[in-house]
Amino acid sequence: MLYCNNCAKALDEDLQFCPDCGEEDPFWTAPVIPQGQFRGEVFDRLREINKRIDENSDAGSEDEPVTQTPMPETYPGAGSYIALLSLAVCFWPGGLILGILYATRKNPHFRSLGIVTIVLTVSVFVITALLLAATMIII
Repeated sequence: MLYCNNCAKALDEDLQFCPDCGEEDPFWTAPVIPQGQFRGEVFDRLREINKRIDENSDAGSEDEPVTQTPMPETYPGAGSYIALLSLAVCFWPGGLILGILYATRKNPHFRSLGIVTIVLTVSVFVITALLLAATMIII
């Protein structure tokens, strides 16, 4: 039985550090494993595991239905807001087209962004048309 040089607690022979104080055992040596034997054991174990997986995957597939994990909801980023609203104000045809594309999505967050873009685009178009008409009347 080995004892820790720092706290004098009993140590297992395969531990490099004391579990109580963390002091390193100066006499600890790494266990020597023959390379060929260890590698062969690992590959044999992996073959067994793969064989079990193959056997079990065919047996349980009919009994248990596979359920899909629902995807988390995504939110439009700040770039989407800035791009769509800028298009709605500066270039109304592009804002209208992208607003319609966003409004037809299933995600409610993207849909609401598309609707806001459409409303803003139509509002900007109507205000611009009224201002142009008023300018024509004055001139």
